[in-house]
Amino acid sequence: MDILALLRLISKNLKWLILFPLVVTVVVIFLTKELPRNYESKTLVYTGIASGYDITSGDNNKVDYFAVNTAFDNLITTINARETTEEVALQLLSQHLQLDSAKVNVLGREGMRILKESLNKDLREQLTVKGDVDQTYKNLQKYLNGSVKNEIQQLLSSSNPIYSIKAVNGGMSVKRVKNSDMLELKFVSIDPGVAQHTLFFLANAFIDRFKQLKGSETSNVVGYFENRLKRAFDELQLSEEKLKEFGIDNRIINYQEQTKYIAASKEDLESELYNKRMSLEAAKAAIERIESKLSDRLDIVKENSEINKKRQELTNVNMLITNAEVYKESQDIQDSLMRESFKLQADLRDYAEKIYNRKYSLEGVKSDQLLEQWLNKIIEYEEIAASLVVFQERKKEFNELYDEFAPLGSMLGKLEREVGIQEKQYLEVLHGLNTARLREQNLRMSNSLTVLDEPFFPIEPQASKRAVMVIGGFAGSLILLLVIIFAKEFLDNSIKTPSNAEKLSNLKLIGALPLYKKKERKLFEAEQIEHSLLEQIISTIHLETQLVDPHKEYHQINLFSLRSGEGKTYLSSTLTKKLNAVNGKVLFLTPNLNEEFANIRELAQVDAYEYEVSSRFVKSKHWSVLIESYNLPDEKLNEYSIILIEFPSINANPIPATLVQGADLSICVTSANRVWNKADTHLIQLYLNSAFNKTMIFLNKVEPDLLEGLLGEVPKKRNATRRFLKKIVTLNFNRS
Repeated sequence: MDILALLRLISKNLKWLILFPLVVTVVVIFLTKELPRNYESKTLVYTGIASGYDITSGDNNKVDYFAVNTAFDNLITTINARETTEEVALQLLSQHLQLDSAKVNVLGREGMRILKESLNKDLREQLTVKGDVDQTYKNLQKYLNGSVKNEIQQLLSSSNPIYSIKAVNGGMSVKRVKNSDMLELKFVSIDPGVAQHTLFFLANAFIDRFKQLKGSETSNVVGYFENRLKRAFDELQLSEEKLKEFGIDNRIINYQEQTKYIAASKEDLESELYNKRMSLEAAKAAIERIESKLSDRLDIVKENSEINKKRQELTNVNMLITNAEVYKESQDIQDSLMRESFKLQADLRDYAEKIYNRKYSLEGVKSDQLLEQWLNKIIEYEEIAASLVVFQERKKEFNELYDEFAPLGSMLGKLEREVGIQEKQYLEVLHGLNTARLREQNLRMSNSLTVLDEPFFPIEPQASKRAVMVIGGFAGSLILLLVIIFAKEFLDNSIKTPSNAEKLSNLKLIGALPLYKKKERKLFEAEQIEHSLLEQIISTIHLETQLVDPHKEYHQINLFSLRSGEGKTYLSSTLTKKLNAVNGKVLFLTPNLNEEFANIRELAQVDAYEYEVSSRFVKSKHWSVLIESYNLPDEKLNEYSIILIEFPSINANPIPATLVQGADLSICVTSANRVWNKADTHLIQLYLNSAFNKTMIFLNKVEPDLLEGLLGEVPKKRNATRRFLKKIVTLNFNRS
């Protein structure tokens, strides 16, 4: 659809496009004549979300814009929350219940009237505590929560212009001031005092709720970490106590050092034991060698009881000395034992010398020297033997100590690991607690919501929106009507134009005729239009029939329609009249000769006959069979140059195949104001299956403006303005 077509569509519906918006405008004016006046108050709240200082702030602290936007969204959501709105409404109501009469800066006369209508007098007196707004607010809350359905609940859920949740939410608007830390709150109400005090209550309510919300987040976290820290500390204490008791029970001070010392001492003991054994064997060999040099009197010395007693005593003392050295007794004890050992050694020498008085040995060696050597080796032997006994006992103790300490290591490691794990958990929980407390303090510092500009008392009402509503009503109704008109036009699937007729039927167009609506005919040059279109049809008929056989005595033309009411009779009568004047004698055969055509026949001297559509019609072999009842002579029949046969609609009547085959030209008459469907395609195909010569389509009842494809510019009475507009739309500035 081009611009010209759109303009024509608008022009065709112009009266509705003027009348309907005007009616809507008048209705809007009538309905808005008593619009209430609204008052607006504002307040600014500083949030400190984006640029405020907190504990974590630093010189290079970058702003997380996503987090900032989320924080502002949370803040705005808190403001718009139902509980916040409900609290504001109750605060407002509790304030107004303190009034006995209207007060300009709190509640005007209209607002006082609304208050009295909202709650009955008994309930107002029951809930109000004069001079105590807070107690009145508590009474309202208690009454509201006392039952599922009560007067306060109904008031909040109603459409009350002051106290309903809908009124508070509807009058409130919140937005962030550009990219700053400021929030701008506006409230619009029918009462200026209500507008101001609602913002007071709203600012206080959402600031308290937001701080409480953020504080509860951190307090819950801090409480969790405190409980977890106490449990972790108790578990750590228990593990450390178990480790301490294990060390006490097993006499462990430092397991690593103790095991290291035991291992080193055992190695020293093994080495010393080995040396002592070697020394013992050496002393034993020396004793045997010396004894072999002494005389038999040595046996007397060896068997002497006193000497044996002294030897045993010396052995015992030497064992005590070795024990004192091994176990690192005090030096006084060791010195005392050494003195006793020296005394026993001296006594042993004296006894041996008294008993053994020979001067020389068998080899001639002085006996006193050998005896001295023997006694020294005996003493040495006894000392070493005593040491070996002590070292053997000490070795046994070391083996027992090894058996005891070996399993203690794994148990001690397990207990130490447990203490380490508990200590690590304790430190992690302690770190979490410190972080949570830091976060809590940080939120306390950063949640510095402060009212920067207090709500003001609006003196002047807002500008009336009546003009906007009237203009909106006019424009909206105009646009709605245009949408309906355009939608109707685009959704209209009727044939409409000659080009659509050709496309849908797959037939060449022979012509078209217009259909004028009431009062529309005088706008067009109707006679000129019809004359031009009929001349085109006559010319096409002449050309098509000449192409069949220019020397043929007569040409048969069939007119048919797919449905009834397509306009065949009107076209037939018009064509008959024209053809009769141009091509000579025309014979018109029709199944329905109406009165209008009978008058034309008399005036134009046209031969027209009505034939009967009977059961024989479908088997008719020649057109003359249709009028054989008139008994026309052959001379009469031979004088016609055009035989124009109008068929009844083929959707309800049979197709006479022979008559169709005998036609030189067939014309399908179709109405432009109907929809072409599959049945039409089927019927036209049935006809074409019988036709030997050309079949063309004629479009009837076309809107005159849609005939430009056949006429060029449609002859029409246009004023200078319309001619100028058409030049602009068609970009044709050379037209006269």
